[in-house]
Order: sequence, then structure tokens, then C-alpha cells
Amino acid sequence: MCWIPATLLIFCHSATVGSPVSISIDRSSPGQTIEGFGASSAWYDRFLPDFSPEAREGMVDFLFDPQHGLGLSIHRIRIDPVPAGQPGGPVYDWSHPRIQAQGEALRLVKNRHHPRFIAAPWTPPAWMKSNAELKNGGRLLEQHYPAYAAYLVEWLRGMKEHFGIEVEILSIQNEPDDKKQWESCIWTAEEMAAFISGHLKPALDQASLPTKLMAYEHTVWDDGPLNTILKDPVAGPALSYAAAHLYHGSRSRPKVFAQAVARGMPVWMTEFYLGDYAMEKPFVEHDRVLQLGRVMHDTLVRSQVNAYLFWWMWAPPDKPSEGLIIAEFGDTFTPPFTTWRPTEKAYGMAHFSRFIRPGATRFNVVPEQVKEGVRLSAFVNPDNCLVLVAINESSQPAEISWDDPSLAGCRVRTIHVTTAEDSLKPLSADSIGSGITLPARSLVTILFEQPESGTK
Repeated sequence: MCWIPATLLIFCHSATVGSPVSISIDRSSPGQTIEGFGASSAWYDRFLPDFSPEAREGMVDFLFDPQHGLGLSIHRIRIDPVPAGQPGGPVYDWSHPRIQAQGEALRLVKNRHHPRFIAAPWTPPAWMKSNAELKNGGRLLEQHYPAYAAYLVEWLRGMKEHFGIEVEILSIQNEPDDKKQWESCIWTAEEMAAFISGHLKPALDQASLPTKLMAYEHTVWDDGPLNTILKDPVAGPALSYAAAHLYHGSRSRPKVFAQAVARGMPVWMTEFYLGDYAMEKPFVEHDRVLQLGRVMHDTLVRSQVNAYLFWWMWAPPDKPSEGLIIAEFGDTFTPPFTTWRPTEKAYGMAHFSRFIRPGATRFNVVPEQVKEGVRLSAFVNPDNCLVLVAINESSQPAEISWDDPSLAGCRVRTIHVTTAEDSLKPLSADSIGSGITLPARSLVTILFEQPESGTK
């Protein structure tokens, strides 16, 4: 028999779920500050201006609107290497049609929602590299370190001058640890430290650019190379942000980047998606949504990151697992484009990104795991609103209650639920008392209004 109010009878199931588990919020040890959630527009940003005004505004609002969309606040940009001049010529061709289209797309986003912009190169220009091509790894030749530093500074300066885009954070290299078949470049930690200390940091200082530096953006969740850079007496202090990705199974090995945290350096997870290759067969799309929820929970709670970024904002129909939005570019990518649709996993991400706002503080939930497959996380937003996110991957409902003194006086403001049948469905909170039943295989986000004396 369900013990929850009639307004939430949608949560009731015939299966016996047992006694509710009482949870509390540990106010004694505040966790990390959340800087935001985001995604990348790499390669596909230049197509945004080719959508109809209604379509492009709808896509941008869905991604960035904190009231009705995903509430993203970070936009990750790829630095396009093709319009780069040869030695003795212009450093960058700002008249190139692809760069004009990219700049216009970023300006559309900026004017509508003002996210933080971060940028990363996938490769230096081909003529600067050991393999003389953009793809398949290669290394930046040491004799071109000064030219590459000038190139990056020119790109940062030009984005502001030509398009009004001020890039707050520059990552030295996307996934520098491995040779890729696509645009890529391999750096050792020692090479990156030498480039930062001897060339890039001096060039940024000379240009009076306030851009902060990020490293190492390893393909896997590993801080070994980052720690090597941090030991460098010049390059270490020059870094402001630590970052890595979650590929090759590292999502299941959460860890805190202890040396970065000890320095007070924010740690960001800057790219991840769950491809079909990572899913246990057979599966339905809701399995991916639940797994993404678990990954986000573990990254925020166990790896204690300050920001979480998905891979693509929008992707073509043949890459559905990689985008938060599927954009109908057509077979030939010939504009105009008019059609797009959100993915189910986007709504799963929204359980965190829409409700946990920049500046929120994470607090531990006790217990974090109510039972096998059920995880809880808690955050207090700058407006003193408490956000509780629950992921129930199990096939049975789970009951929780919050009659603990740590939640005394809190009133439920909103509840949103995602199941296989509904995505981010709002439910009435008018009659909620001190507990709720989490449906089987669901994500649930509950917003509490705290008393004025509550912890911020």
C-alpha cells in the first residue's frame, strides 16, 4: 500500500517496496561548487545560421534556457585549423566562409543566452606538425612552438574582435594522449609544460588577454599527465582549470583529482557520451538515459567535478547517441534546415543541468545509495533552493523520506520525473509531506524551498 499523497499515486506499483529509507543532508562538510553544465558545438556550429530563425532559436533555447530547456551554461568550441596561413602569411583567415558561419552561430547563442565560452584545438595547422596532416596524431614540431602560440593568441583575439565572443578558457589540446583517425595531435605532459611556460603564457601576457588555461583533457579520467604539468614551476601556476574525459571505461572508475583540488583548481569533465558500443545488448534508449544519470551522479559526487559537459549539442541523424539534439541536415547538408528534435538523454541530463545552477554547492546525502541501483545527490543553489536528484536504475520502486532535522522546515517546490514513458514530467507538489516513492527505472529531481536560515 502506498504511503504517499494521492497527488503522487502515479508512483504507486503493485510490487511491495518495503519501508521508506530516511535520508539526511550532511551540512557539516560542504562539497565542491558547481560551475555549470555544457556541451560542444564542434564541427556543426557553422550550420546553425542555415536553419530557419524559428528552428535555430528553438534549438538554442532548448539547450540553454534554464526555465524550459536544459539550462546549459557552458559552450565548448572547436578551434578550426584550416584557415591558418602558411609561414610568412596571415596567421588566420577570418574571411573564410566556414569561420564566418561559426562566428555567426556563436554570436546567435551569445546574444540569446550568454553562456561561458571555452575552446579547444583538436590539432594545430598541418604545416606545424610532424606528420604534415590534420588527422592521425602527429606532434607539434618544436620549431613551431612560437608560431602556434601566436596562432592561438590571434584566434582568441579575433573571436572577440570579429564576432564579440570572449573565450574565457582555452584548453591546450583536446585528447592529447592518443592518435585519432580524426583531427588530433599527441603531446606528452613535458611537451605541453614547455609550450605553456616558454611560449603560450608569455604570448597571452604580451597580448593582455585574460583567457585562463586548461589541461590536460585526457581521453580517460586520469590526472597523471596533469600532475606532471602541475609540478612545472612555470606551467603549473599558469594553469587555472583541470579537465579530462570519461571514455574507454573510465566512467566506471571515478576518482578525485587530488593535486588539482589541493591547489584550489576547478576540475571539469569536458566530454563524454554513451555510444552504442558502451551499452550492454540488447538495450532500449531509456537504458542509456539511466546510465547517463548514473555517470553524471558518479562524476559529480565521487569525482567531485565542478562542471560536467556532454559531447555534441546537436548531431546528424546518423550519430544519434552523440547529440543532445538530432538536427535534420538532410543527406547533402544543403540548407535551409528546418527540423530538429530533442533526444531522450537530453531530458535525462536536464535532471541535473536545469535545476542545479552555477554557484550551487554540493552536499552529501546520507545514505548516498538507498539500495542497490538507487543513488541520491543534493545541491544548494545560490537562491537557497535545495535540489535532490535521485536515480533509480532498479526494476522496483524505492521509498525515501526526509523527516530528518537536516531537512526540517523544507517545503517541496517542484518535482520532475523521467521514466520510459515520460520525459521530465512535472508533478504536483501541493500535498507532498516528508517522503516520496521513486518509480522503478526513473530519474527524479525534487526542488525544496528551505527556511530563510537554511544553509546556502
